[in-house]
Amino acid sequence: MSRPASTGLRRYVQAMAVVTLLLAACTVYLGLALRQQRAHRPHTATAMPVVSARGTVTAPRAGDGAAATAAVPDGGDDAALRAKLDQYKDPAMRANLVANSRRALTRFWEERAKSMQLEPGQLDRLLDTLAEQAVRFDQRRVECQLDAGCDLRVLNGSLRDEARQNLANNLTPAANEQYLAYLDAVPERTYVQELQNRLSPDSRIADEAFEQLVLALADERRQFVTQLAQQGVKVQVTVGFVVQEFHGDTAPEPLTGPMNPALTSQLDQRLRDRAGKFLDAAQLAAFHKLQDERVGGHRLLQGLAQQ
Repeated sequence: MSRPASTGLRRYVQAMAVVTLLLAACTVYLGLALRQQRAHRPHTATAMPVVSARGTVTAPRAGDGAAATAAVPDGGDDAALRAKLDQYKDPAMRANLVANSRRALTRFWEERAKSMQLEPGQLDRLLDTLAEQAVRFDQRRVECQLDAGCDLRVLNGSLRDEARQNLANNLTPAANEQYLAYLDAVPERTYVQELQNRLSPDSRIADEAFEQLVLALADERRQFVTQLAQQGVKVQVTVGFVVQEFHGDTAPEPLTGPMNPALTSQLDQRLRDRAGKFLDAAQLAAFHKLQDERVGGHRLLQGLAQQ
């Protein structure tokens, strides 16, 4: 009599472990999204891409990754706005703002530069341009807020276009494509980092292989979605490995939407084959386990949502 009870308890513990792992992964996803969404608001310290829980990436705002050094006052406080404008106009204070902006930008662009294979000189020139741009853009926002005839929303749209053009001017076409690829691969980077965290120190993925794996998995996911779209099938990829089919223009809510088992199996096998080109046997086994846990956890959550 004790064996069935023990088996049932073990299965329950295993199920709870899967749920715990999935929720931890979701926390990483949503935490990254929240941090990046905050950075996306006008006049905040850094403008970074916003990544939703379903892996959708939207373009950065006017700074396009550039850091503003201080918040611009909201609410039309003219005295505070003029005080801020004085900082931008004072040469010494402006230089300090640009320097602070550059330090923040350096942290933001370090990994991107590695992914884009930028030379140190290229990165330095880009950081100089974006740091000055961040301060200049914030000054223009302050001036707009002090001008009753200026529409801040129109200005932000203009700054966003200018930032994109500045970035294109300072990157080669190939580097710009690599930057866009970096943004698109944020979901894959999240779960490859989780995979890395599970490996023992002596079996961790080397930096170069890590980056290659992230970009390869994102490329495989894009190819998969594009091929289905060409067949008239709309899908989204959730929690890295789960394929959800949808109709119309609105995708299902992430995590609890209906999974397409056949398409999920197809994608997961393609991802395993692609990952096998970069991972050794032990690393690949851990990758398989991560896939299975993500898919199994999704099934559990979907079942709970349907109760």
